[in-house]
This record gives sequence, structure tokens and C-alpha cells, in this order.
Amino acid sequence: AVFSCEMPSEQVMKRLIANFSLVKLEKIQTGPLDEKELGKVSSAVNTLSNTKLYLDDTPNPKLGDLVSKAMKLQDKLQSEHSDLAMVVIDYLNLIGTEGNYDSRANEVSVITKTLKQLARQMKIPVIALAQLNRDVEQNDGRIPMLSNLKESGSIEQDADIVLLMYRSDYYKSLG
Repeated sequence: AVFSCEMPSEQVMKRLIANFSLVKLEKIQTGPLDEKELGKVSSAVNTLSNTKLYLDDTPNPKLGDLVSKAMKLQDKLQSEHSDLAMVVIDYLNLIGTEGNYDSRANEVSVITKTLKQLARQMKIPVIALAQLNRDVEQNDGRIPMLSNLKESGSIEQDADIVLLMYRSDYYKSLG
């Protein structure tokens, strides 16, 4: 299950097709595709259409709604003798809650704790993507650190694993 809080499902699917087909997204969007590329895109579409992928692109979701949808999806799949393998949330910083908090950091803390509970209860990985703050630009070599996670230290505290993306080739090209 993928909860895309930022991007419409059509864009997510185009990106998945580009990734699976190894054809550049820009080429898929603007065309024209040559015969080889068209075959690769067709194969990727076929592969994705046979994949059990639930995609929810509700903008600015509330935490309770997201948890409820994941639980209902798991119940539905189990009744069909299938399993929900994983939940991906893109991205954590756009999830809201019903409560009133004195800071966004405290609200994010509630979100991360709830997602951890969801993972334990459902017995599946919950992967939540999060943004880094701009302080990463000041780091040596612009290499991200846990302290660069935006809006909360609770992300690193509640997560079992934190992966920080770094594209050395990109930063080297900037000079």
C-alpha cells in the first residue's frame, strides 16, 4: 500500500512505469517513443497491472484516516487469502492529526509513534519518507545526518532503521 500525500496517483504510476521500463520519465511524458522503448513501457505496464498495489493519493491526509485505511485494506486482503506486505508513506511531513499541539515537532512525534504501533500491530514494515531540513547544505560535503531530519527528532527515535539518501555524483557536479 502506498499513501502518496504529495503526488497524484497518475504521476506515481508514470514514475513507476519509467522505473520498471528504464525509459526516462520525460520521454514517456513527451514522446515519441521508438519501438524498443514502447516495448519496454508496455512490458512495465503489464508487470505493474499484475502487481497488487494499492495507491491512495489523498492530499493532506489525517493520521487516523491513514491508519484506518491501512487496517481495512489488511482485513480485506486477509479475507481474500492474501497479505498486505508493506505500507509506504510519501511523505510523513504532510500527515496531519486531529489534535492541537504546541509545536509541529510534538505532532510529528505522535505521528511517528502511531506509525510504529501500526507496523507492530499489522506485523509489516511501514516505510515513511521524510524531508531533511536545509541545515544539510551546511554539512561537510552536504552529507545528511540524523539531526537533519525535518521537524522532529522523534523520527530517529521511533524508527527501527533510518536511511538517508545522498547522491555524491550530484553534489560533485555542483563543484
